[in-house]
Amino acid sequence: MIIIYTLPPNPAKRFETESETVILGRKPRKNQHVDIDLRPDGYVSHVHARFCLEKDGCWIEDLNSENGTWIDGKKYRGKNKIRTW
Repeated sequence: MIIIYTLPPNPAKRFETESETVILGRKPRKNQHVDIDLRPDGYVSHVHARFCLEKDGCWIEDLNSENGTWIDGKKYRGKNKIRTW
């Protein structure tokens, strides 16, 4: 999986993994893990969302974040397919 993300005003970053699951968040608390740390964005929860690759496509799952998960101006709650193969 390859994820390209931007935290303005910084340039885009690239995250690449062989895993089929990627957790997004910011500086996790004890016993929590995130693959992509989105600090210093204060709207991002410690463990915020999960990308999953499945047989039928790519999914985003909001992990009960306070502000919801936004991709390209669209708000997501729960688990939603964002790309079909």
